[in-house]
Amino acid sequence: MSEEWLRKPGSVGKPLMGRPYILDDDGTELPVGEVGTIWFEGAVGFSYHDDPGKTAAVHDARGRASVGDVGYLDEDGYLFLSDRRTHLIISGGVNIYPRRSRTRC
Repeated sequence: MSEEWLRKPGSVGKPLMGRPYILDDDGTELPVGEVGTIWFEGAVGFSYHDDPGKTAAVHDARGRASVGDVGYLDEDGYLFLSDRRTHLIISGGVNIYPRRSRTRC
């Protein structure tokens, strides 16, 4: 087990590419520990296959992008996931419904 993971159980770690932002529904950056939508700036770009409208909808005017994950950053910059905006993940044609909770792990 990674010593880093043992120090921050439940974390997905520190982002390796791009800078994460946690924003509220109005696009305002939230303070450390507050749960909101996760946005990234400066990471590798992505697009939805054959859906330029959906691709445009997940990018903001600053060039940040979000895939709908909800979570928070701690005081050391570690990212924690807590939910998804759509509450549905499609993986390999299978619908996965994550636990809907605002509590932290």
